[in-house]
Amino acid sequence: MLTRAWDNENLYTSGMSMMSLPLLLALSGREATRILELTESLPEVDMVLVSVACAAIVLGVYLPRAGGIEKLLNPALAALWLLVIVIALSFDQGNQTAQTASVAMFVVSSLWLVARGELRAELKSVAMRDTRLEMAAKAVGDEAMFEGSGEVSMYDARRAAMEAERRKRRDKMGTDDLRELYTTDVSHKPVVVTAVLLLILGTGIILGLLYGPNPLMLVAIGVFATALIVLARHRSKSLELDLPHIMGMEMPIAMAIGGLVAAHVASHLGPGGSNQDLLDLAVVTVLLLELVAISLTGQDNLLDRIPIALDWVVLPLLAGRMLGAIAVEALPFPLSIDPFEGDMLEWEMPWMLLESALILCVLTDVWVDRRRRAAGREDWKNSSGRGARSLAIVLLSFGPAGILAVASAIVQGWRYRQPSAVGIAIPAGLMALFAAGNWFGPAMDVFPEVTMATGLLLLVLCAMTVPLKGGDWTMMLAFNSHLLIIAVTVAHQATSVLLPVLLIALSSTVWIVGILQLRRALRIWGLADLLVAIVYGLIFVEGIFEPTTLLVALVVVAAELGVVSWLGLRNEEQLVKD
Repeated sequence: MLTRAWDNENLYTSGMSMMSLPLLLALSGREATRILELTESLPEVDMVLVSVACAAIVLGVYLPRAGGIEKLLNPALAALWLLVIVIALSFDQGNQTAQTASVAMFVVSSLWLVARGELRAELKSVAMRDTRLEMAAKAVGDEAMFEGSGEVSMYDARRAAMEAERRKRRDKMGTDDLRELYTTDVSHKPVVVTAVLLLILGTGIILGLLYGPNPLMLVAIGVFATALIVLARHRSKSLELDLPHIMGMEMPIAMAIGGLVAAHVASHLGPGGSNQDLLDLAVVTVLLLELVAISLTGQDNLLDRIPIALDWVVLPLLAGRMLGAIAVEALPFPLSIDPFEGDMLEWEMPWMLLESALILCVLTDVWVDRRRRAAGREDWKNSSGRGARSLAIVLLSFGPAGILAVASAIVQGWRYRQPSAVGIAIPAGLMALFAAGNWFGPAMDVFPEVTMATGLLLLVLCAMTVPLKGGDWTMMLAFNSHLLIIAVTVAHQATSVLLPVLLIALSSTVWIVGILQLRRALRIWGLADLLVAIVYGLIFVEGIFEPTTLLVALVVVAAELGVVSWLGLRNEEQLVKD
């Protein structure tokens, strides 16, 4: 390995792998059962320091030659594996000098491989980019020739494929520049960065499971991952290449975000975890904000990139929170947080920091929306996506940020005529009020009345869609009015006559709107409401069979059926066509 060909990756891979075997035996802790005679004359040396020195010599030979190796992944993994074994051995033996030296070797070797170890792979990516630029220049010339001659141009399959690719990706917008279009899928995949990130993030997850929350470890992993990402982005930008993307985010940053959240959740799942000690939540929140800020530096399409960055803050935190809450309540359940009931450092400060980050996300989203409208740009998010983000913020928040997110989603949903966004935001707003009730008593006291009033208001608005020609909003209003009215009535008045009365009101409104708007689904829905009201009243309502009560119920049902029948006969021709 020291004297043979410099670019023989198999030699480096096998050499460093074989070197790690005796270190694994030493790490196992087994003692030798047979000892050779006459070994007293051999000097006694510190095995850990010798292992560190030997690894340093091998890496000193390998690292300067790494840039000339074409298939870099296997020897790089072997080098990282050797370093991991040396670090584990030094910690197992408790040698502080060896610990410091081995960790320093790992950091330096990783940064060296990231900065200098992928020269051949980078040259291949550059060559592919240059080839695509030549194709773009040829396409521009062909277009000019066809325009000058008046002939019909040929179909360009590559161009059509790239246009379809850009439509699918959130981080790319439409472009008329053929050079940019033809290089849409050209990127440099940083193999070494990926391998090192997987290694350190996997180590963080395992240590979290074994030893519980460790904010300092998360800080160390986050800082090292940041250094790797900055180096990888600098290398790709210097070559005028993009990094691969995952759901609109650069792949190394997406991996770091996912790994940090996974390490945070794993630390609370283990035996040392506690759902009251959440200082690591504050660390993860800061690291995520830092990583998405890095993803925005050097970008020229910030109005498209910022919404992606906001999603990569909110959604991973929500996924981790839900996973931790479902798994043995390792993390507090959403909508159940009182941020003022615990320790200042381990409870109050993390929740305040998270809430501040969520409020920042909401205000940034509002700013982006204003800038896009000022620039005459189209809306960046579909109806359900806007409502889903507001719901995600509500589930993470203990109140204020959720209320802001809901207000923003309702305003923007109304502006862009997105019923689904408003439909998701309305129940989410009541959830935010419920969350605030955990620490603000009056909010919980008025929660049932506010929910009922909102449901009745939505029912009135559903009826108003007929004269106001707002058919696009009818289904959303009908669904939410049913959800809110039925939920609050079942929770507080389950056995009273109020629920059947409200069901008949819902049935009448939906059925009549269905007739006037010629919607079969609403007419069937109204009939189902009426049947449920009758069955529920007969089974659960006390005193329903008293003569007076029964007479009133029959009159109400007959009145509804009479109005529905009259409207049906009046609109018979249109209903037959429907």
